[in-house]
Amino acid sequence: MTLDGFEDLLAALRDRPDWRDELRRVLLTDDLHTLPHEVTRIARAVTSLAEAQTRTHEAQTRTEEHLATLTDRLDTLTERLDTLTERVDALAEQMATLTERLDALTENVATIADRLDALTENVATLAERVDALTEAQARTEARLQSLVEQVAEMAGHVEWLKGDALERRYRERAPAYLGRIAKRLHTLTTDEVEELLAPATEARRLTDEEAQQIRLADGIVRGRREGDEVYLVLEVSWGVGLGDVQRAEERAALLTKAGRVAMPVVAGTWLTPDVKRAAPQLGVWQVSDGTVVPPEEHAA
Repeated sequence: MTLDGFEDLLAALRDRPDWRDELRRVLLTDDLHTLPHEVTRIARAVTSLAEAQTRTHEAQTRTEEHLATLTDRLDTLTERLDTLTERVDALAEQMATLTERLDALTENVATIADRLDALTENVATLAERVDALTEAQARTEARLQSLVEQVAEMAGHVEWLKGDALERRYRERAPAYLGRIAKRLHTLTTDEVEELLAPATEARRLTDEEAQQIRLADGIVRGRREGDEVYLVLEVSWGVGLGDVQRAEERAALLTKAGRVAMPVVAGTWLTPDVKRAAPQLGVWQVSDGTVVPPEEHAA
């Protein structure tokens, strides 16, 4: 076959596709005949693999991104864990310090408890001693109160004895103490006082109670003043008070009511200021420490 004949064949094949298929069937083996199909299949497979590779790459990219994110988060967590570890270490140190302090505090509490127990025992002992002292004090106070009462009673007795002794002195030595008030003084005895009061009581000028008041005077002394008979009605006290002045004036008034000239007199070792003010107003004579003061002198 010449070149022109070959060219003519190719032109014919171009014009007749069915000849081309037949020619391939004749010229190619079965394997070569199916090769285009295989190539097409392989191309499709490669395309699928490429697409799968693309998807895998994309997935890997996403995985790497996720991994990077996870890595960042892990780094952050690591940093936070490191920080937390440091804080835990610091807390552990603080806990250790606190434990030491707690141990020391426990020892101190134990020591305080021991001291408190000892103090409690001491307080109990002191309480017993205080109770004993309280009882002793109560006994002492009772004895002291008894002594006070005895002393007060004795003081009362002494005052009474002093007053009684002073009354006797004024009655027994009336001229010496009362001579400036009247002359020819005589202290009436009990019987003489009864004889003095009898006419007045019998004549009903005095009641029995009024007569008894006169009898209770510390002394009734008869004397003469400017030629007239007078009776000095005495109230004698160691310390003369306002009550003595009032009794002397009242009893002298009763004796005057009985028909006698009576002069009230108070006498003692000292007189209160009230006595010195009241005596002149009531017409009462004052006798103290050898001094005789008539009512008129103070009134002036």
